[in-house]
Amino acid sequence: MTNFQLLGVTLSVLLLSTVVVLLWCRRRLPVMLLGYSCHLPDSDRRCTMDLCEYLGLRMNIYDLQAREFMQLIYSKSGLGEETYMPPYLMQPVERLVVKHPPAIQEAEEGIFTTVSTLLCKTDVAPQDISLVIVACSLFSPSPSLSALLIKQFGFKESVKTYTFSGMGCSAGTMCVDFAARLLRHQPG
Repeated sequence: MTNFQLLGVTLSVLLLSTVVVLLWCRRRLPVMLLGYSCHLPDSDRRCTMDLCEYLGLRMNIYDLQAREFMQLIYSKSGLGEETYMPPYLMQPVERLVVKHPPAIQEAEEGIFTTVSTLLCKTDVAPQDISLVIVACSLFSPSPSLSALLIKQFGFKESVKTYTFSGMGCSAGTMCVDFAARLLRHQPG
């Protein structure tokens, strides 16, 4: 083999190796779900789809167009015959007061029990977590839900937090996509 042929083979192997390395570096990294946990409220909060719709519409503060739209949303929401409502919404209408504290209590109950269970199931310490993303379709308190979570579980100070709220039902799906993108581009 001549020097010229040897140089050609060497350059070809080098070029092929470079292409393989570049493709390997640019590949889409998989993001895997290692554990999950769901919150199941107490059975006294269980209600049927009809009761859920009634509780949402009973205050008579909506015009006919808004009520029809809400009924359409209820029919397409995916709520089953065994869904759950927060206790303050089950109060008689004359005692019903929608305030911030009951909403915070409901959020804390659902989020704290779910995260606590998940940390136990996966045997992960809060100090080992570097990213927290919280999704809530409607409720957007200040301080944020992720801040409440950080305070409750004692995550490290350098943890990055994101809260998706006020986006309706799409907040959860957007969060999963956002988390996957962050984990792909900022591993560790």
